[in-house]
Parts: sequence; structure tokens; C-alpha cells
Amino acid sequence: MSDPWLAAPNLSPAQIDADKIVERFALRMLAKLVPAYEFVTKQRSGMRIFVRLDISVFLADGTPRFFVNEINNDHCSSMFQAGDEGYRNEILFQELANVLHFHTIQDRKLRRGGAQ
Repeated sequence: MSDPWLAAPNLSPAQIDADKIVERFALRMLAKLVPAYEFVTKQRSGMRIFVRLDISVFLADGTPRFFVNEINNDHCSSMFQAGDEGYRNEILFQELANVLHFHTIQDRKLRRGGAQ
């Protein structure tokens, strides 16, 4: 029997979360959060564009368990820019810019009465 994934000596996401359980958890939570927010506020959620979930991980009976600590619509990526010497976060910034551009264009089309 292998060690639990949190006890593995190398915490590489490719090795540790080969089944993508953290990703599946985050996406399941997002699929619940967005409709709930939109139902309560009666408006479209900004979480459809970007959301940062602070997820806790713990072991219960040797099984990884998760819960959401905090939900934030700010990526707070500026905290990591000073240490990003190899521009590893560039793909995040580019994707965020692309998504915001897409939604801005869609919003303009809708305001002008155009098709989606």
C-alpha cells in the first residue's frame, strides 16, 4: 500500500493528484456557488469570469477531505509577481485578460441589442 498522497515525499501535483480530486472538488463547489449567488442577488455572478477559492485539505481516515475557507473575486496575483522571475504566472495574466476582453465585447453587444 502506498503512502497517502499528502504524506508523499514529493508534492508534485502531477503525482499527488493524478485523479484531479482537488480540481473536481473546486469545480463542483463553483457549480453550486454561482447559481446560489445569482438566485439570492438576482444578477449574474462575477464568479463566471474569475473566482479564487481558498480550499483547505485534511485527512480523515486516510482519505483527503476538502472545504472552502474563503471565496474572493480578486486574484491577488500581485503578491507573487516579485518572486516570478521566470514569468510562470504570465499564462494566468494572459488568460485573465482574454476572459475580461471576451466578456467586455459580449456586454457591449448585449447593450446594443445584438446577438450573443
